[in-house]
Amino acid sequence: MGDSQQGSDAPPPALTYNPQQGTRFHTLSADSADTGPLITPSSAAGAAASADAPVPLSDDPSSRLVKIREVRDAGVRDHATPVERAEAQMRKALSTMQAIDETKRVKVLAQQLNSSLSEMEEYQVEALLEELQYLCEDIDRASVLHAFKGLAPTLHLLSSPHAGIRQRAAYLVGTCAQNNPKVQQQVLELGGLPPLIHLAREEQNIDVL
Repeated sequence: MGDSQQGSDAPPPALTYNPQQGTRFHTLSADSADTGPLITPSSAAGAAASADAPVPLSDDPSSRLVKIREVRDAGVRDHATPVERAEAQMRKALSTMQAIDETKRVKVLAQQLNSSLSEMEEYQVEALLEELQYLCEDIDRASVLHAFKGLAPTLHLLSSPHAGIRQRAAYLVGTCAQNNPKVQQQVLELGGLPPLIHLAREEQNIDVL
């Protein structure tokens, strides 16, 4: 009875912790010398990291080709249907065509400004300058205004007797030259700085400024 009593009163498995060695679980048997598996913080962290680690891409050429095809078209989602892909390609083509058409429009307007200015009414000149300003908000189109011979007549219009034309010419020059060193240099070479300074100092119409 005494021996069985001692067996039933055996202490529960001991649990020890060492910050350097980790947590050690003892076996259920008090007489066993085996102290059980050792779980350390470094081993636990390593197991978690290995579970989250990305699976490396296969060396199989066909696998690499599939991956390349998936990321080839950045503007189209990988899960897009054939119809969605076709629509995206169409939008891209239309955008390119629109950019080409707008550059051609800058050329047409610049030619009118350079050759037909004397034949145009005041309101027509104002409308032309407004449209050019809108188109030249794109830095690439602003950079070709001088090549299309539209910058020089615009600078000349800074001295127009009509306040509305002076205003729109100044806005157009400012739009083209903003953050555009190429156009800024062109304005200097064409003598555009003095009329701009005069406009800033002497202009009486506040709408122009």
